[in-house]
Amino acid sequence: MKRPPSWSGSIVALLVGIALSVVIWLPASAPTVMVAKITEGRLDFRHERGTVWAGSTELALVKPNKSDDSVSIPGRIHWRWRWQGWIPELVVNSDCCFSQPVTFKLFLGSEQWQLSMSDVKMNFPLAILEGLGAPFNTLKPHGDLQIKTRKIKMTLADRMMKISGGAEFEIGSLSSVLSQVKPIGTYTVTAKGQGDRISFTLSTRSGALQLRGSGELRQKTFRFNAEATSSPGYELAMSNLLNVLGRRSGNRRIISMEREKC
Repeated sequence: MKRPPSWSGSIVALLVGIALSVVIWLPASAPTVMVAKITEGRLDFRHERGTVWAGSTELALVKPNKSDDSVSIPGRIHWRWRWQGWIPELVVNSDCCFSQPVTFKLFLGSEQWQLSMSDVKMNFPLAILEGLGAPFNTLKPHGDLQIKTRKIKMTLADRMMKISGGAEFEIGSLSSVLSQVKPIGTYTVTAKGQGDRISFTLSTRSGALQLRGSGELRQKTFRFNAEATSSPGYELAMSNLLNVLGRRSGNRRIISMEREKC
């Protein structure tokens, strides 16, 4: 007596095939929606193309509490996944702003996870800082922003995140609508990963406005303190800008920033 044909194996194969097709052809908008939620809507992805494995998007910084007001980053951001042995790598590039593609390597071990980033130099128009909100949306800065990264690595073990490496942010030919002096100066911000925190230092390379300060990002708390003064001979020209930057203390302005979520 012949048994009726069994469809269970065919159904399983069909479901597996559908699942693989969905994963392989998952649209590029899927991860961008997730990242947008993680950043609480501060990153806006537009006109996505391709799939989750190889695609591109336009990117903008959304100003705090202003979902309809954003600052676009020039060009498109491109990404693709690849494998080096058993290690997945994400390669990211930009139409305008990267000296070379950036590679993120993800190592998933039994006791720790590790994400590393290749060194890169990036150049952006300083106007994108307006997307971060105060005080940049008031200052409306213009100039050049150059970022150099050095051996950045994040390690997750025992539910603790540790960061090493660092980055240097050079703000060149800074100008503002609040000052008739153009440019105001050139400045350097250095960020350094120190285990469970990131430390920051601000220094002035040259200019009519002298800035120096320091701060740190620890878990979800960001603190930064700095002081601003005018260079000799620029006291009157810098007065309007100094009044906006912070509270007065003698001939200095004290700048204090603290945010619980970053």
